[in-house]
Amino acid sequence: GRQVENIKLSDAVGRISGKYVMIYPPGVPILVPGEKILKETVENISQYLYNGYNVLGLSCNKIIVLKDL
Repeated sequence: GRQVENIKLSDAVGRISGKYVMIYPPGVPILVPGEKILKETVENISQYLYNGYNVLGLSCNKIIVLKDL
């Protein structure tokens, strides 16, 4: 498989998600592996974090992305 790296959420625009990111509950995916990360998606995730939602797939505001080839 492709190598992944852990980067700041704010640096993730235009990168490819390396794992699922979802809000729990209900557990609906915001991002799936292989999906391009859009500016709007980063803004939405930031808003969820700010509002205290439990966002699975992030740690310390960092997100797993595929390494650029």
